[in-house]
Amino acid sequence: MSHIVDGRTSETCNVYNMLKLTRRLFALQPDVKYAEFEERALFNHILGSIDPDEGSMCYMVPVGRGVRREAGTFKTQGVGRDASAALTRRSSPALTASRDVELVPFYRLHRRTYAAYWDFLTPSEYDKRVADLAAERERQRKLEEATVTLVTPGDQDAEKRVNQQGEDTSIVRADGRPGRRAAKWFSYDLPIDPARPLALVVTYNSDTRRTRAFEILLDGQRVDEQTIPESSVSRFFDVEYRIQDELVRGKQKVTVRFQANTGNETAPVFGVRIIHASGTLQRK
Repeated sequence: MSHIVDGRTSETCNVYNMLKLTRRLFALQPDVKYAEFEERALFNHILGSIDPDEGSMCYMVPVGRGVRREAGTFKTQGVGRDASAALTRRSSPALTASRDVELVPFYRLHRRTYAAYWDFLTPSEYDKRVADLAAERERQRKLEEATVTLVTPGDQDAEKRVNQQGEDTSIVRADGRPGRRAAKWFSYDLPIDPARPLALVVTYNSDTRRTRAFEILLDGQRVDEQTIPESSVSRFFDVEYRIQDELVRGKQKVTVRFQANTGNETAPVFGVRIIHASGTLQRK
């Protein structure tokens, strides 16, 4: 179920309209199943979408693993305020031998990372999962060591430092992480070190409602074209692009530009970095 529960799931607008429909259906046929849905939706989602301290609301109430609610700017007046959100602590040897697991009503989980579902793994699957995580940590370590310049799209302070420019572009968020997309284009001026071969590494997310196709340019020269297919699976991944030596020779800074193809738009970008290239570059 990971492609269903992870990512930007459980839209508040949808639940609100389902509640209105359910009341209509119950009026026509007073079946207990409609009353039970109404109760679950009100407690698990509507109350869960309201911050009890500020009254701000979430557009999405994610139910995945290691997720966090992102409260918006629109407010409620005194709805869902609950100052006595007591926690229930229970020990779960199946999950961990040294720590307790806090179990709380879903609608009371605010301003913290949580999980509503857990993966069930066989011993061999668990060993593979641990090995995969270790390999990913090692890949990230090598990537950090090789990094010359890093910018976090959507972080306004970071973007100001690299002269972010663009047309018809906006900030987005996915799984609590900021990014930037554009219907036309956006760019950054990035410092480089041309003494060694370089590569561009861009972080994307696989969750997109329709296929995105766009170009990556460096100082106006096409580096590559990228297509992100339509998918409901939320997963961050890196793509590495080789930078030809002649594009950076004698330069201390380059402009990296993401430009939408005609009739399309760029995929959201969550990380842009210039690295010292070594070995064969592979798309992740």
